[in-house]
Amino acid sequence: MKKPKYYIILGVKESASQKEIKSAYYKKAFLYHPDRNDGSEYYLEKLKEVNEAYQVLSDPVKRQQYDAVLKARDHINFQEEIFSVYYLKFIASKTFIKQFEEVVVEFRFPSNGRFFKRQNLDDWYLVEGPLIQHSDVVVDGKAIKETRIKYILAAVNTGNFKFEGPSVVINTKRVSAEPLYFTVTPQQCSVYKNELASGAPLIVELKKTETIKTKSHIKTIDKKRLIIVPIGNTYKKKENQITHQSLFITLAASILISFLSRQLLFTAILASILYFVLRFILRRKSNQKSNSEILFSNDLFRQLTAYGYTISRRKISYYLAYRIRKKIKV
Repeated sequence: MKKPKYYIILGVKESASQKEIKSAYYKKAFLYHPDRNDGSEYYLEKLKEVNEAYQVLSDPVKRQQYDAVLKARDHINFQEEIFSVYYLKFIASKTFIKQFEEVVVEFRFPSNGRFFKRQNLDDWYLVEGPLIQHSDVVVDGKAIKETRIKYILAAVNTGNFKFEGPSVVINTKRVSAEPLYFTVTPQQCSVYKNELASGAPLIVELKKTETIKTKSHIKTIDKKRLIIVPIGNTYKKKENQITHQSLFITLAASILISFLSRQLLFTAILASILYFVLRFILRRKSNQKSNSEILFSNDLFRQLTAYGYTISRRKISYYLAYRIRKKIKV
């Protein structure tokens, strides 16, 4: 079997100094460290490759022996190239989508591929990913290991978009895929179905802790996923009106209470309670749902929470509302 190209793994030239090798190792180890990648199996394998390459190239004796093996194999490499498989598949679950609608984008290539590159996701919300899988497949009659990298995305804006084709290096040969073209049309508001969504949607992060058991070890990973709920101008205007009215009344009441009691702590606590009570009353009076109620009635949210996802504590108001609802079994 062909030995791995340790110089390629570290991204250095074969003439690199020990200082350059050490510097490249630290950069790669930092990039693939599991703490930065939620314990992803893919990045753990990458880190193992980096450690193996550094153990050989940082030892002068081992490096000399390795270089000798490489030179001896150079003249027969072309024979191995004949049997190598070169491909990079770039597919999407759909290319005609609505704004904020989820689409699955997948990249497939032989697992000996290195230095995978894809377009920046500036025009997309990263709903979930990367989701990385390794599987056994048969390509051109040859059994190989295949890597699949999936992302769940949602378009930020409407219009026509070009997603540049990715590339990957397979046995020192760079393989590229054709780009994909997306058409994104406007989305309906989730509250008022007769109008279109506009501006920023309602975005909430969910998380789920999973324990993965392998033959060699057990690891725990935190999966993260976004829920994106489109909302329109009518809902936003009503919400702003409720907020401004609540703040005005709370401010006026706070000044009066502060003047009468002259106790700042008592005034602050009472003002906070009053503000939330006012928002609740004004919402009920105008039949306006809260952001939490919109989220909790979302079909995808219900489906994901049924599979063990919970609201991240980064959105503390949603998290507390969700915990209270579960406690009283609403």
